Amino acid sequence: MKLWLVAVAVGFLVSGCANTGVKRQAAPATADGPEPGKGLVIFFRESHFKSGGVGFIVRDLDEQPKRDPFKVLRQPKIGGLPNGSYFVYQATAGKHVFAVWEFGAGSKEITNFFYCRVNVESNMTYNVRAELVGASIGVPSNPSLGVVDSEAGAAAIKDLKRVALSQ
Repeated sequence: MKLWLVAVAVGFLVSGCANTGVKRQAAPATADGPEPGKGLVIFFRESHFKSGGVGFIVRDLDEQPKRDPFKVLRQPKIGGLPNGSYFVYQATAGKHVFAVWEFGAGSKEITNFFYCRVNVESNMTYNVRAELVGASIGVPSNPSLGVVDSEAGAAAIKDLKRVALSQ
């Protein structure tokens, strides 16, 4: 019985260890909007107990790499998504391939990749949901990234913490 309690306590401690390189940021007084000539992309990840210790790193790529994870790693990070968070990104107009992958709790090893194509238009706002599909204890999961409608995105982020990259 005591061993079980220790395992649960360790699980809670480890769940906060996924380092995505972000810090909490205060939400703005007015709603976010795209800068002139750009599109606003709001990336979010809803809070879930399962796989809560897994963090996501998001990058903006020129194109989807062909079996070259090192090309992805050379691209700058645009944000990180710990459990229950969101960040905003001012994207230039045009075609973008956003890449997301997961870091296991307390791990520096990239385990899974996923790509999402978005044709960003000037003065438009896009909501992109990141989540783990098939996540459960002991079962491998896959990151997922997809555009959702503005209503679903606005409803999801109202209870999430806003984050920004640490400097």
